[in-house]
Amino acid sequence: MDFRSEMSVNVIDRFEGQHRYLSNFSDFPAAYRDRWYPTAEHAFAAAKTTDPQWIARIADAPSPGAAKQLGRRVPLRPDWETIKTQVMREVVASKFARTPALADRLRATGDTLLVEGNTWGDKFWGRVPNWGTRTLMGCNMLGRTLMAVRSELHGYPATRWPRAALTGHREKLIAPELRDWLNSELRRLAVKLRDDHQTHTGSSGLATGSDTWWAGAVLDAGLALWAYQPFPQQADRWTQTQRREHARLRDRAERLVVVGDGYSNGNFDLRNELLIGDANVVVAVRDPAITRGGTVSALRRYCIGMPVITINVRTRRTTISTAFRPHP
Repeated sequence: MDFRSEMSVNVIDRFEGQHRYLSNFSDFPAAYRDRWYPTAEHAFAAAKTTDPQWIARIADAPSPGAAKQLGRRVPLRPDWETIKTQVMREVVASKFARTPALADRLRATGDTLLVEGNTWGDKFWGRVPNWGTRTLMGCNMLGRTLMAVRSELHGYPATRWPRAALTGHREKLIAPELRDWLNSELRRLAVKLRDDHQTHTGSSGLATGSDTWWAGAVLDAGLALWAYQPFPQQADRWTQTQRREHARLRDRAERLVVVGDGYSNGNFDLRNELLIGDANVVVAVRDPAITRGGTVSALRRYCIGMPVITINVRTRRTTISTAFRPHP
């Protein structure tokens, strides 16, 4: 099965070869709570426990692989699931802060999307081959951590958002009298993101309605378009006009990610996971009267803690949450 069937632009999707330094297994020291370890993997494994004997054993492990195995056996600290992402941030930041030349290499990747593709099944910290999909799937938390550390090394503000994704209602759910206003608002936002937040890429799921209008706004603003499709036949049952516009946008996309081979609800959800996971900010087109469906699910599942710009089509108001939390 071919798991690499996507056009890839400005993406590092394996921490191997010349990109090995990005891996926690690379031979660079890292620290946790002011204690230094041979590698970031050693430091992360040791942080899983508060037992001094286990910490010492992990620190002395002969390889990062051995440290990882020991980390799976430790008496786990009770708050681990709550703190593990912050621990990873501290460990990774220490690794690059200690070695200026290493920090320079990370900065030199610019805004490249960093994806910790792996074959050992770690869907939380990376992305993995997934049966039934054409592309790697997973949360990519290590890649996202590296990109956050990279932004800090550059000294960028928290409101610099290189990639903006949209999740929003389809055309049939948006009243005809609102569509011109929504188109105009999406175009305004694309320009504002470009000018005020250094956004250079807009991402779209290429569905009818909000997705299509956003993709057009992205291109008109001179941004790169990244397209994420749930399956190749996405537009087969659309009108001729809709299919023609879909093909135009697909052809203009600088990066195309196709999740699966055919229709399934699961492929829509996986599409949303990748679309949002690759972004720095999310534009959400919402009618608050709609409480179910793909847009609502995407916000609740994948946008927590992210900056989210909400376009309320019912009130015609646009607001921003710097750390999104869904309403109960």
